[in-house]
Amino acid sequence: MKEKSPREQSAAHQQAALLVNALNGAVASTGYWLNAARRNLPKFYPKGITVSPFNALVLGMHTDQSGYTTGLYTMFSDAKQRGEAILQQEHGVPFNWYKWDQYVNRHNSEDTLSREAYQALPEEQQKLYKGVRQREIIILFNIDQTTLPMTDAEKYRDLQQRFGSRADRGYLKSEERQLRSTVNQFVAQIRTHLIPVRKNAAGMAHFDTAKDAVYMPEPKQFEHYEDYVQELMRQVASSTGHAQRLAREGMVMKGGKAPSEDAVHYERLVAELVSGVKMMELGLPARLADDSLPLVEHWTRELQENPHYIEAIESDVNNALGVIRRAEQGEKVEYATLRTQRQTSEMQERQGPQVDARESAILVDILRTGGMAIDSRNFPSPEARNAFLEKFDLGYYEQKKNEALSMVTDEDTDVVEIAYTEALTYGTKIATACREYLPAEWNTKGSYRIADELKSVPDRSTKEMVVVVTGRPGLWT
Repeated sequence: MKEKSPREQSAAHQQAALLVNALNGAVASTGYWLNAARRNLPKFYPKGITVSPFNALVLGMHTDQSGYTTGLYTMFSDAKQRGEAILQQEHGVPFNWYKWDQYVNRHNSEDTLSREAYQALPEEQQKLYKGVRQREIIILFNIDQTTLPMTDAEKYRDLQQRFGSRADRGYLKSEERQLRSTVNQFVAQIRTHLIPVRKNAAGMAHFDTAKDAVYMPEPKQFEHYEDYVQELMRQVASSTGHAQRLAREGMVMKGGKAPSEDAVHYERLVAELVSGVKMMELGLPARLADDSLPLVEHWTRELQENPHYIEAIESDVNNALGVIRRAEQGEKVEYATLRTQRQTSEMQERQGPQVDARESAILVDILRTGGMAIDSRNFPSPEARNAFLEKFDLGYYEQKKNEALSMVTDEDTDVVEIAYTEALTYGTKIATACREYLPAEWNTKGSYRIADELKSVPDRSTKEMVVVVTGRPGLWT
């Protein structure tokens, strides 16, 4: 995991503090923690560009806790160009800005190009490089922190009426009808493109992981229609963590064991935050479920003590809402196994004859270790190993994994933990790449180290044994 710069550390601390304040505010009040004034989703002013889910969450909390009229934000430089100024002693809010203006050679991490240099390459050479996402922290200011309300009062009132609270916009009965129509359309898209949404006559809203379906009571069984909407959003948010989708730790059984208590608590937080962003998108307030309120103390402690907690939240909130948005836009969200099978099939069509039995066995050997070891004994020479890494596009990940592993002997325990985490990340990338190249049917001819090694097992004296895949796909012996 890349070490954060002081600016990134400060931003993460401020973002975590906003979330802690919001969650604890829910405990102190009636459970509402976001958008009690019913504003619209935060945006850049004046372009009206929407922001990523996590950034929207941060800006929404900043708007709430500062008591601003709208969720419209601007950069200092943009305000200056418009002839506006930031008021004295005003502090902005950190915004995570990502850019893709650097490209790295897939086989040589030292070989990097600017975006302009990459675009100048022939198409075939561009395939040798991949974009590197870089994070930059920029500071945004709410328009209430600028001189706009004073320099152009008419424009400011117009913005209030368009983007302010429900009181500023003026409540219209048509908004409620539009809300129900929007929610019904959302349910229809989710049913078609993500998961079944079924009725539960028993009055218990839940996501059934075994049946992979959301069960919801009728809206009339809730005290308020908004309560039904948020519970629906919570359950759909939970479904994105299913093992066949984003496979969040709190939703996945590993080795027949249930997720840890911490993972389950974290999963609940993700569901609450994702549903909160969706509620804000609808111009509705978000509140914590009654059984989530007792977890606020745990979440607060993690946010204050674990510097990586807010970073994990950013990733999972953005990914979960990315899945939901794809379904809303009419894109079928495939099961991971189906997607992998399709990708493998496509790979076979392009490279089937090039993956021989020996290479297949080596790929399986790498998968056996979860991508954490590419055994040199599988190759006749270092040159052959390098050629294998190049052929299967593993060189960059292997190098980064080894760089991380070189730090695990450091005396600083934090460095060791970060090193192991980064190594596991690259090991997972290696395993994913290997899995894509595995053929459905293997050519069983050939000899290689794994087959030779199997001749010596099982060994009764050492009580060693082995599980072997036969030449017939899906059959184990």
